[in-house]
Amino acid sequence: MNVYPLGLSLETLAQPNGLSEIGKEIKQVAGEGPVLVAGTPEIVKGLAFALAKELSPLEVHVRSLEPFDGAFRRPLGIGASFFDREYSAVVSVSPPNRCLFEAKVIEAFFRGTPRFVLPFQWAENFKNPALHGVSLGPDTPTVVNLWPWAGSGRANHVVRGLLNHLSMQLWPSATFHHRRLADEVFSLDNNYRTLFKKGEGDRNIADRYLDSCFNLLDKNHYVVAHETMPPSLLQKRPNMRGIYLVRDPRDIVVSLYRHIMRAAAPDDLQEIRELNEEDGLLRVIEGFDYISKRRDFFHLQPSIREMTDWFVEAMSLPNVFVLKFEDIRQRPMEIYRELYNWLAGEDQRLMPLSEERLAQYVELGTFDKQSGGVRSDGDGLSGDEKKTDPFEMDAMQRVFRKGIVGDWQNHFTPRINEIVEMEIGDQLRKLGYA
Repeated sequence: MNVYPLGLSLETLAQPNGLSEIGKEIKQVAGEGPVLVAGTPEIVKGLAFALAKELSPLEVHVRSLEPFDGAFRRPLGIGASFFDREYSAVVSVSPPNRCLFEAKVIEAFFRGTPRFVLPFQWAENFKNPALHGVSLGPDTPTVVNLWPWAGSGRANHVVRGLLNHLSMQLWPSATFHHRRLADEVFSLDNNYRTLFKKGEGDRNIADRYLDSCFNLLDKNHYVVAHETMPPSLLQKRPNMRGIYLVRDPRDIVVSLYRHIMRAAAPDDLQEIRELNEEDGLLRVIEGFDYISKRRDFFHLQPSIREMTDWFVEAMSLPNVFVLKFEDIRQRPMEIYRELYNWLAGEDQRLMPLSEERLAQYVELGTFDKQSGGVRSDGDGLSGDEKKTDPFEMDAMQRVFRKGIVGDWQNHFTPRINEIVEMEIGDQLRKLGYA
């Protein structure tokens, strides 16, 4: 594939006759036509059609190369004639995250070898025209880690909406959470299954599995994990972006304890269920490994000290955006705007996010939207749901607590407060929770 990164400034768009000047530059390298101007659906509605007019008298088509299942399968709804047309050039006005995806589609399906024209991509950012396995510009896949019991139900769909707005693709098709990790890890080696059944499983196996999955990500992908994931997996990947959802660790302890008490099967986590509330909360504060006695299923819960240390570490990483549950609850529009600006960078000039569209994304994370308005002491769980394994449910889809900020104050005794202050007092102050 012949690639033509023109390196034109986005500021040109704001100048009088700016589009005309960009059109002239493109026509110098586009050949005799026909030319395809490609972009995301939002861009196609505006910039792509406007630019196409400036390429006259060339025959110009405008099309959004939409995401689809599988990297090299034809998108549904686009007939063979579209791909079989022999274009002299494909002009991409998409954000950088999308260009690699479009290039792979062109290589896989288009007839001939159309020139791939990138008017807004700097030449030094284009590393290799052999695009398979090579990124355009910096390699910036994104990992979203929604810490369990940190308000993931509120953050999940909003964060995905912002990433989808930037035309990034979710990989794989489902979120990594406790049950999925068990399925994947146990499939690697049946010996793991035996070890976990005996309570002798390697505590780091889930992290190593996630780590191997991150190696498969390319620029236009993001992955969502619903796990107790250490930020060290992101620290060693400075070219990968991370979104790390956190919450006051004390509220996480209370939320997890209440979840255990209402959802656990009688023969699971009985040690905690038989304790009074004070001792039960202290047991959760210590951390524990959970292996289901009925199914191949595990959850690794770090101690409150380890968890808090990880939150502090995440805040120190330049490639990680720490999303605080308390902030998205109290001022969601402001925080999610900051997140989008951080994700988009200069791309936001090509992919603007209006206040109206942002409000629609934020609405996806409200309690009423997620739960259907169900509010009760039982957190809206049916009798059947209460009988399931406490960590087997996808908490982002089926568990909806009210997410009270500071609920720990209603449950912690002076004894617990003293222990927590000794364990994580300094770290809580670093996080702004004291």
